[in-house]
Amino acid sequence: AVVILGAWLLGPAYGAIAGGVGPAMADLLSGYAVYVPATLAIKAVMALTAAYLYRTFGKKGLLLSALAAEAPMVLGYWLFDGALAALSGGGSLGLCLMGSAAGIPSNLVQAAFGAAASTLLALALRRSSYAQKHFPSL
Repeated sequence: AVVILGAWLLGPAYGAIAGGVGPAMADLLSGYAVYVPATLAIKAVMALTAAYLYRTFGKKGLLLSALAAEAPMVLGYWLFDGALAALSGGGSLGLCLMGSAAGIPSNLVQAAFGAAASTLLALALRRSSYAQKHFPSL
């Protein structure tokens, strides 16, 4: 939710930087260092997707841009987990991708929550005089 909301508020470039670096640092600090490069790239792509689609469709495109931005997260972590398993001797890439597909449902839940929460937060912020003054495009 924060990656998408940040993309809407900060735009593509700053949104991608903040959206990639913040979660990557969280992975590093919470003991998931192996995920840092994937998280950096995946979350940056999410932010770019959300920001560009929001700019394209405007205020009525909140939910659409949020849902579309979550697709790279689900796809990216599935591919990364499969590649990681294959590289660590878990079998062929095809078999590892089939195994890593077990993580797709939980990532879909995360995606649904992120899209819903970011959209609701943006709608609430629109009513804020601070956000209207400093983030008029929201």
